[in-house]
Amino acid sequence: STYQKNGSTFLLEYGSGNVSGFAGKDEVTLGGLSVETLQFGQATMVESGLGFGYYEFKWDGILGFAWPGLAEISSTTWFVELMKENKDVEGKYGFLLPGVDGVNGALDLGWANPDHYTGEFHNISVNLKKWWTTEMDAFYSGGQVYATAQKYTIFDTGTSALVVPYQVQQKLFSDWGAYCMGRICGAKCDSTSIPDEIYFQFAGKNYTIPKADFLNPVVDGFCEVTIMSLGKDLPYPENQIWIMGDVFLRNVYAVFDITNAQVSLAAQKNSN
Repeated sequence: STYQKNGSTFLLEYGSGNVSGFAGKDEVTLGGLSVETLQFGQATMVESGLGFGYYEFKWDGILGFAWPGLAEISSTTWFVELMKENKDVEGKYGFLLPGVDGVNGALDLGWANPDHYTGEFHNISVNLKKWWTTEMDAFYSGGQVYATAQKYTIFDTGTSALVVPYQVQQKLFSDWGAYCMGRICGAKCDSTSIPDEIYFQFAGKNYTIPKADFLNPVVDGFCEVTIMSLGKDLPYPENQIWIMGDVFLRNVYAVFDITNAQVSLAAQKNSN
């Protein structure tokens, strides 16, 4: 076997729960691409708070694609190490969530797949090489601007919702007649106060998120609003963090470009 014991332990804190275990090294292969030796964590404890998705789908694991500055178990990430060991692999990867009818999800390692996008890419510079952190020009809804010049805006494929600062969420929900019960936020599905679309602007370009992506029917006319905050009493800059999770990303084809330190967005291509 190529597996090597390490002996060190780890504890990772996710927004939905903690994971702990011990570290080891081995060859790691994904999509036919291999890193010869990579240190990784082997979980022995997963908190029940990690969420419904874990218990429903029984993930094999979590493979992070952020910058090495965020790595905790290893000093680098699988993809950055892949770039070092395979010089023909470009320093970018494309991410596609099903959004347009006829589109299947995909992770394109080392390239932007032209079968998955149409039109030109719009580039957004990364300003903090830890998460994929950028600056958002503005967020607005129903003709009202709720925020401008937000420099802690993270594109994150591992977050299912949209995350906004607490004060923005409170103002937005007050205008919409929405409310939170613990971690779940919702509103009446037929509320006329909730607009059909919300808008984000990055590097001068507007992106539209339809109501169907942030308002999900649950039961008896009640809809979950998948716009969350990290909490009320957080220090700076945590209290200013925005996360463009899957609610945003399912509306675009996103390329995470390490070489040029940018996130590039294009329209999804219908495969039909």
